[in-house]
Amino acid sequence: MPYCENFEREMRRLKLPRFYFFPQFIPPPSMSELLAQVESKVATLEKGAAFSDSAAAVNKVKLELLLELRKIKTALASSSSSSPSPCNADEVEALKVEVLELKKNLSKRDYRIEILLKTLDSEQEVNI
Repeated sequence: MPYCENFEREMRRLKLPRFYFFPQFIPPPSMSELLAQVESKVATLEKGAAFSDSAAAVNKVKLELLLELRKIKTALASSSSSSPSPCNADEVEALKVEVLELKKNLSKRDYRIEILLKTLDSEQEVNI
């Protein structure tokens, strides 16, 4: 600190008070203040280490969840590529048979409705 020593020497030579050059002179910190600063820095470093430990644990859990999700995604992709629906083949065949039966019943009803409409039209013509 040669600058400070030279500055102090020059101030003494001129016999000027210290506040003349430094109106906001800050005295050097005492030993207790230095110890308090060191203790606070150590405490923050310890907190940082605890945080990094907990962050590592959280990242580990996230990684495990992502791996499980990736397994599920690949399983779904492979099952969807092999069969278009999640049902097994027996259920699909049963549903196809049921659809055919429903279509037959619907065509029968449509036919009956057409016959009823024709008879109603003919009766209306007779009554007019």
